[in-house]
Amino acid sequence: QWTGETPLPCAWMVAGRRGYWPPMAPPVDLNLLRAFVAVYDVGSFSVAATKLGVPRSTLSRSVATLEEQLGVTLFQRTTRRVSATDAASALFNRVASHVAAMDASFSDLPDSEEAPSGTLRVTATVDFGAMVLAEAVARFTQRYPKVHVEARLSMSMVDLVKENIDVAIRFAGKPLRDSTL
Repeated sequence: QWTGETPLPCAWMVAGRRGYWPPMAPPVDLNLLRAFVAVYDVGSFSVAATKLGVPRSTLSRSVATLEEQLGVTLFQRTTRRVSATDAASALFNRVASHVAAMDASFSDLPDSEEAPSGTLRVTATVDFGAMVLAEAVARFTQRYPKVHVEARLSMSMVDLVKENIDVAIRFAGKPLRDSTL
């Protein structure tokens, strides 16, 4: 584990001269920052623990671990009161909005159980589209009504990246000359 006392073993070379990246702070667990922000926000370990749904002792250990990693005292604790230090105020001002944004980003992710949604762009030959694809798309959209299928039927080659195509179905009697279809 890197302690920050010596340069990281990450070398670089420019114009024949070798060096090291400047030392960086070790990574901090997002859960420790989340615990800190909750305590700072409400001014109480007990209330923050209830808000996060964890035992007060777990929350207290999380904040203590963060204090140890950062090398600063974030809260002055007594049996009756918790007071934020200047370091806590500075840290809160720097990380609270980022922690909230990360939490919002994670909560906006689609569930793995959630039905597929969005647009599916498919290209195929005209004959295949008429004989096979039309029925397959009808069954697919009946099963997944949140998916809109754009079928582009054409005998010509299509640039999959340029046309933003998700699925391409082509038949060739000989190998294709390039992978862009």
